[in-house]
Amino acid sequence: MIIVVRGHASSSTGRSKIASQLSNHTNFPLFHQDDVAKALEASFPSTSIQPPPSPAPQNDLTLLSFKILHQMASSQLRLNHGVIINSAISDHTHLDQLNQLAKSQGVDLILIQCRPPDEIDDYDVGVGGRKLTVDTTEPFRVEEFVSQHLPGLAVAPQPKAEKPHVPKGKPVKTPSLKHHKRVTESIHRHLHALVLSNKPKNEDRNCKRCRQSIPGLCYHCLDCDEYIFHKSCAEDPGNLELVSDYLKAKDPKGYGFPEKQRHKCSICEEENKGFSRDCHDCLFETNMKLKEGSLPIVVNHESHSHPLNLIIMPISINYEYGCYGCGEFGKSISYRCYDCNTNLHVGCASLPRSASSEHDKHTLRLVYDVAAVDHNYLEKCYCQVCKKEVNPEQWFYSCSICDTVTHIVCASATATV
Repeated sequence: MIIVVRGHASSSTGRSKIASQLSNHTNFPLFHQDDVAKALEASFPSTSIQPPPSPAPQNDLTLLSFKILHQMASSQLRLNHGVIINSAISDHTHLDQLNQLAKSQGVDLILIQCRPPDEIDDYDVGVGGRKLTVDTTEPFRVEEFVSQHLPGLAVAPQPKAEKPHVPKGKPVKTPSLKHHKRVTESIHRHLHALVLSNKPKNEDRNCKRCRQSIPGLCYHCLDCDEYIFHKSCAEDPGNLELVSDYLKAKDPKGYGFPEKQRHKCSICEEENKGFSRDCHDCLFETNMKLKEGSLPIVVNHESHSHPLNLIIMPISINYEYGCYGCGEFGKSISYRCYDCNTNLHVGCASLPRSASSEHDKHTLRLVYDVAAVDHNYLEKCYCQVCKKEVNPEQWFYSCSICDTVTHIVCASATATV
């Protein structure tokens, strides 16, 4: 989640207080653009960087400080941390960039507009975002504000534990917590980065997929205890031949899940809503519960050292990425490594390790890294089918006997049974 606290420069003091209270309440890191700008300005005299003549410095400092702010926010989101940004932001372009950052990371953008209004008070955050208004001349009650507007971040008050009465000279048996129901944290909408663990962090939770208890190895979400799976359930490859084309498309135009198999997530259920195409949890769980043709939740691909998590985003959210396999862009659905912030097309993740082509009598082998094969490929990277250059930094098929290479697309188009 990205929370942007912004407003006219005259609201700076009140805006900073609101941002600080929200940071303390949510434990999200807080970034002040004014602090970054001041640090940059102070560094000019002691470096070889010469500030441009007035009045340009302020404009340049604003652009540069926002660029740094954007990068810091991006780094935190890659670690699955929410962020709070305190800035006067007076440029639609900067808000557009933050909006795009939120969409690319699959998180919500919350724009908190501090009064008095200014020239961009009418900014539309679009689908997946929210805009709230706060009057800085009025007292700001952070708990009430979060509970009312951001219920997923609300922290439930914990009762104080009473000290047991201990008679002198007599030992006291501590009551067992074994049969006490553990209170789970509030679940707010976020992408569920699954990590492998030797045991579940909450022993009271069953596998989200098969509903059975989990005694050992499992995948669980870093941010909540709602999504937890047996290792085998998360990695179950299913039958990829039965997977529908809309789940394998690089740019799907919609999800054609059968109506009777659509599943609503726990948040939509709590809000008395049905299945929603605009909810990534509903889409994720629907795929998971398909009777046949579901995509694996986690893929351990030999091209990468970390597990790849399935992401299914609503079509309405402009989730775009570059595939590290074929190098082309993709939208809405991918296998993602949260450690490296890289993505793979579903189609690329399911490419066969070997293939046959009518242009070659030998078996072709899929190559992920040109360094793993003959270095001469760097000099003769031309596809034997289309005769066009093959980028050695992208995947391709090779024949070690004929010493030839073939584009992935060309190998697929000329495949023989």
